[in-house]
Amino acid sequence: MEPSEETSLKLLVVDDSVTVRMSLREQLAKRGCEVLFADDGSEILRLLRSEKVDVLMMGLMLPGGESGQDLLKEIRGDDKLASIPIALLTATPDHKEIAEYQEIGIDDVINKPWDEGELPVRLRTIARSKHAESTREGVDPAVGETPAVPDSGASPTESEAEPAVDEQDEERPRVLVVDDSMTVCMRLTEELQLGGMDAVATDRAQDALVRAQREEFDLAITDIVMPCMDGEELIGRLGALVPKLPCIVLTGSAEMPVVRRLAAAPNVVGILVKPWARERLMDTLNSALERPA
Repeated sequence: MEPSEETSLKLLVVDDSVTVRMSLREQLAKRGCEVLFADDGSEILRLLRSEKVDVLMMGLMLPGGESGQDLLKEIRGDDKLASIPIALLTATPDHKEIAEYQEIGIDDVINKPWDEGELPVRLRTIARSKHAESTREGVDPAVGETPAVPDSGASPTESEAEPAVDEQDEERPRVLVVDDSMTVCMRLTEELQLGGMDAVATDRAQDALVRAQREEFDLAITDIVMPCMDGEELIGRLGALVPKLPCIVLTGSAEMPVVRRLAAAPNVVGILVKPWARERLMDTLNSALERPA
């Protein structure tokens, strides 16, 4: 069953701060969520294997001083645990460290202090990605049936959101979103739609190329670190395929050498750093759309 606003979530919180753990339990219990704790890596793995955990919330450092990265690698390397959605709890401004976690495989970054009202919504979005992952070959219940791309050789992604086009929709900018994290795709799709834009999201770079060739888009947003084809190659191929399509780079760290290279690319019009604020997101997109072609 897909998590909804009425569905109770079971969360596993792992953080070296007792205050953070108690605060999360108190706040999330009010929203009908069940919160579990673990004291070390072995207990974390035991709970993930024995309990139906919807989201793992983990800090950079774990109880007992263990490395969060080591635990993350172990989880993502375990076939039975690899699909569990994971949110990173952090108060650090160190984008490089956050980028390292993103490369291993986290689904969202939640900054301390968090917004108490927004947090349950974000957790449900992360949890929905787990449900969508389990139906990868079928229909995404979050957005309805996903149409196939004819003759592309690439299967449609369940993270696409492609509303029917009517006269009103024709006036809305169309944005192509590319990120291997389904949670990021879903969050961007929701936020862009709230901002008056239509988003088509895919977690496959090859699928993005097919769509860019066959459909009209006003803007593309792409992550850098992706399997099979990274963002740098994708942006280069988009530039050759659709030279007038402006691209925004989505990254966990603006200090990465690849970001500096991409900033000089003729079809790159902006850099967006994760985690983003909605106001910053819309300002970046609107500025890109206002640039002359």
